[in-house]
Amino acid sequence: MPPKVEYRLTEWGQALCPALDALLTWASQRETEHTEADQVALQEETGSPD
Repeated sequence: MPPKVEYRLTEWGQALCPALDALLTWASQRETEHTEADQVALQEETGSPD
C-alpha cells in the first residue's frame, strides 16, 4: 500500500485564491461572450437563424 500523502496550500498560496477566483470568473465571462459572438458570426455567414 502506498504511503498516505496530504497536501495543503501555504499562507502564500492561500493568499492567491481571491486573485485566481477573479481570473476564473473573468475567463468564464469571456468564454460566454466568445461563444455568443461565434453564434452570431455563423448566423451571418449562413443566413440561418440557428
